[in-house]
Amino acid sequence: MSARRPRRSATSLAALALGAIAVAAAAGAQLPGFPSSKPAPVATTPTPAPVPETVAEARARIEKLAEVARAERDRTPPAPPDGVAPSEQDARYEAVATLAYAYDGQLRSYTEAERRRAARAAAEAADREWTGFAEPAPYPIARVDALLDTADATRSRVAAIEAAAAHLDAEAERLQVAARRAEEDLRRAREAVESASGAAPRAVAAWRADAAEWQVRSVGARATLARVAAEAKREEASARRAELKLAERQAALAARSVRFDESD
Repeated sequence: MSARRPRRSATSLAALALGAIAVAAAAGAQLPGFPSSKPAPVATTPTPAPVPETVAEARARIEKLAEVARAERDRTPPAPPDGVAPSEQDARYEAVATLAYAYDGQLRSYTEAERRRAARAAAEAADREWTGFAEPAPYPIARVDALLDTADATRSRVAAIEAAAAHLDAEAERLQVAARRAEEDLRRAREAVESASGAAPRAVAAWRADAAEWQVRSVGARATLARVAAEAKREEASARRAELKLAERQAALAARSVRFDESD
C-alpha cells in the first residue's frame, strides 16, 4: 500500500499468603524454637505516601508529552502494511492530533487557573479592606441602582461559570468511561498481535495496536483537560463570588441613606 497522508480532523496487590506450618510431633511434645504462645507480629515499615505533584512539575511533564504528540502529528508517517484501511489511518491521525490539542489545552488551563487564583486573592483582599465610601452619606439613588446592577450582573456571571464547571465535570466523567473502553480495545489489539500467525497479519495487528495506544492516550488526555478546565472555572467562580460579596456590601450601605436629586 502506498503511503497516505491522513486527512486532518479535530478529535497486585499481589496477595501474600503465609501458609500455616503443620508439624507432626509426638503428643504433648514441644518443638524446639516454636513457643506455645503466638509470636509477636513482625514490624514492617509503612510505605510512604506519594508526594503530590506541584503545578510546575505537572506543567513540565505535560510540555514534554505535548512535544512528543506534536512531533508525531506533524511528521509524515510511513506507509502502513497492506490490510490497514484508509479510515483506520485517519482515526490514528485524529487520535494523535487530538492528543496534542489536549496537552496544549491542559497547559492553557493551568495558566488560566493560576491567573484566576491571583484574581480571587485580589478580590478577597479588596473585600476585607473596604470599610466604606470616601464621601459621606446620603448617596445618590443613581449610585445605589448602579451598585445593585453590578451585584445582579456578578451573581448571574457566577451562576453561568458554575454551570460551565458542572458541564466540564460531566464531560470528564464521560471521557473516563470512554478511556476504559479504549483500554479494553488496546488489550484486545495486543492479544491480536500475540495470536497473529505469519509476518503480514502480525504487521497489521502491530499497526492497529499502536493506533489503539494513541487512542488511549488521546481519550485520557482529554479527560484530564476537562478536569483541569473545570478547576479553572471553579477558581473563576470563587473570584467572582468575592467581587459579589463586596458589591452587595456596598449596595446595602448605600441603600441605607439615599438622596434624590432633581434629575431623579
